[in-house]
Amino acid sequence: MEPGPAASPGPSRSFKEELLCAVCYDPFRDAVTLHCGHNFCRGCVSRCWEVQVAPTCPVCKDRASPADLRTNHTLNNLVEKLLRQEAEGARWTGPRSPRLCRLHRGQLSLFCLEDKELLCCSCQADPRHRGHRMQPVKDTAHDFRVEAAWLEGRIRQEFDKLREFLRVEEQAVLEAVAQETRQKQLLADEKMKQLTEETEVLAQEIERLQMELKEDDVSFLMALLHRGARAHPARHAHQPLPVPGLPAVPRVEEDDQFHQVW
Repeated sequence: MEPGPAASPGPSRSFKEELLCAVCYDPFRDAVTLHCGHNFCRGCVSRCWEVQVAPTCPVCKDRASPADLRTNHTLNNLVEKLLRQEAEGARWTGPRSPRLCRLHRGQLSLFCLEDKELLCCSCQADPRHRGHRMQPVKDTAHDFRVEAAWLEGRIRQEFDKLREFLRVEEQAVLEAVAQETRQKQLLADEKMKQLTEETEVLAQEIERLQMELKEDDVSFLMALLHRGARAHPARHAHQPLPVPGLPAVPRVEEDDQFHQVW
């Protein structure tokens, strides 16, 4: 008995992910391409734009326009081929057991919009859900994904605004600190200059006093009186300069009496 033909390997996982819409995460339905190069279901991107003031790409947030939509025939053909293979036995991620209702053990195929619960067909007859609005799980998931994509865009916009606000505030604080630092530096430099000048004057005065202290008594007193005369010329013309702590010294004049003393 001849062996049957080997089963052809299915598409790789990465290849299949390229055929999923970034909004609904399902295979593309009427795939379209935006100017930025990203692809979406025509219905998904149109619903995203219904809640936006200015249309943008749901992925990169670049500005877009309905006029930019171009049907991507290549993607549509690939999706059609992949779905055909799946119908013939290929699987996206291998067999998976369906999610079942815990109460009726039926497949969860409905969503109660009032109670926000997943239901099976038998749950519709439950008095708790009677008269409530029901929607297929796939449509509900699609709507929520569109809303989540819109919410992500809003959060990203607010985040960008907050980041820009913090950047401006940081720059303003840094400039204020720099300005204050410059002002304080100028004040410090001015004060240091003043102190330096005063220090030099005091150093010169100390040096002069040290030199005078080395003179003999007569020269010391003459220098002291001469300095007082320069400070108070009118007063010196009439009377001797009193020196605190020293006895009154008569005015020194070059006359015969002065020479007789010495």
